[in-house]
Amino acid sequence: MASLPKEPRKLDIDRTPASVKGYIKQLIRWAVIGIKYAGKAYARVSLGDAYIKDGKKFIQVVITVLMKGKPLPLFKISEILINGGDELRGDVVNSGDKGIYSFYYEADIDLSFLEVSVMLDNDEDQNVFSDSFPVPEVKEKKASRLNVAISGIKDKIVSKLRPDGTILVKVFTNDSGKGITGNVSVDSSGKFFISATEYDNSTPSPLTTSDGGVLVLPLKPTEDEQTISISLEGTNEIFEFTYKKEVKKAEKLRAIVPAADDKMVVRELDDSGCFLVHVVTTDKNKEGVTAEFKSTSSGRFWANGIESPDGSVPVSLFTANGDLAVNFKPSQPRQVFVVTLPETAQVVTITYLKMEADELIITIPNEKNGVVCESTVNEGFLTTFETFLSKKGIRDDVLATSLLTFRYKLGDTWSSLVINHLIPINKIETIIIDPSDEWQKINFRTTRTKPQEFEYRKVR
Repeated sequence: MASLPKEPRKLDIDRTPASVKGYIKQLIRWAVIGIKYAGKAYARVSLGDAYIKDGKKFIQVVITVLMKGKPLPLFKISEILINGGDELRGDVVNSGDKGIYSFYYEADIDLSFLEVSVMLDNDEDQNVFSDSFPVPEVKEKKASRLNVAISGIKDKIVSKLRPDGTILVKVFTNDSGKGITGNVSVDSSGKFFISATEYDNSTPSPLTTSDGGVLVLPLKPTEDEQTISISLEGTNEIFEFTYKKEVKKAEKLRAIVPAADDKMVVRELDDSGCFLVHVVTTDKNKEGVTAEFKSTSSGRFWANGIESPDGSVPVSLFTANGDLAVNFKPSQPRQVFVVTLPETAQVVTITYLKMEADELIITIPNEKNGVVCESTVNEGFLTTFETFLSKKGIRDDVLATSLLTFRYKLGDTWSSLVINHLIPINKIETIIIDPSDEWQKINFRTTRTKPQEFEYRKVR
């Protein structure tokens, strides 16, 4: 009779993962240590976080001091050796408020094994607790996210610069929300400065954020409109914004005329025959804004030396940060000036009404009964004119006329030969009248005074 086949033998295979086995073994070991040192402090060593930075491996070593299975706060740790090296180097440390002391051990990138020894002082005894660990495989931490903060930015547009002409850009690099060092590059559509360094369109090498992942860039654009982008190396993270110079618009026009009355009427000119106007242009917040304004008049005039031949041709000027002093010079005794802010069609009207002397006093040395017989100078004769309105000296013009030509000298300047001419008199002026004939009559008057005639007879 044939024999039955034997039942296959079952193999005793333990499928528990190696990591779990190691953990169980460690728990058993810690329990044995706890029993052995009952009533005394003992140390438990474990490894925490690990990362790679700048070609070095950083491993967190965690030392927990216990007694009867409970953390023992503020217990002195005498010595810590890692792979035989003294980590404390004479420093005194303890187990902290929660019975734990931890630090990061800097190791070579290829280190694979870590042996940690901890010495504790138990009364008069010194106990050493050692453990060995395989170094965990870790990847170098790199920043994966980029955040940028700019004060005053709206819709990724910056329109205002700081007083030093820069935009303060705060760059944050992180990984899983934790700040970490990262390399960033700056690119721009034009030249820019970071601090005092000038860049042509881009930074030639990356800029590195701090250990906490922070970098502050005082960035200064060089163009009125400029696009700037910040990118994080090794990622697709990029932040782009545009600087657009804020262009303030002038919305208010004012004219301040020191010599005018409350109806904006000017009656007296300065020594140069002008009156002063401060033209002020502001925005809606009453802040000074550079703006163009135009001036016209009912007759020929000059504005800061620029002539308008008939007054209808505008003279265009610009305020500087909202203000400009303008000297208007009229050509007529009655003349209207209009200052316009073109963008708003606002106008200011100023009227010049010349004050006319009602009294003219003429003094000529050696004159008797209207006859001048002797010259008091080499050429011609000295004449002093005084113009008054209601006994008050004013500026006016004296019209000199003759049937024959003459010339006059005011200051250091001789006029051309004329037969009639308006001579400007600033309240009182002394001039030289030089007739062209040896026997010649000349009349002097203002608009409101009667002619005064003098006869010149040259003395040989």
